[in-house]
Amino acid sequence: MLSIPKSRKDFESNMNLLNESFYQNTIQISSTMARTFRGIKRTRRLPNERANLLSVDESARLQANTVAHFSMTKNENNELPRDE
Repeated sequence: MLSIPKSRKDFESNMNLLNESFYQNTIQISSTMARTFRGIKRTRRLPNERANLLSVDESARLQANTVAHFSMTKNENNELPRDE
């Protein structure tokens, strides 16, 4: 189950993780997800580099939370001891 951000700090962390994923080419959005891409592209930052929450639409928010969830899941799986 996706963990819902409990604070603005958590949400901004998720948005930053999404942004970082794009810059590192670890995430790709297909052409069929045009709405998601437009939503991410329209997201703005305030002068103090925080996310402008009024500019974040539902598709960008869901994508950021999904990326954060999969990143968290990947990190948890890497930390599990392996049976040999």
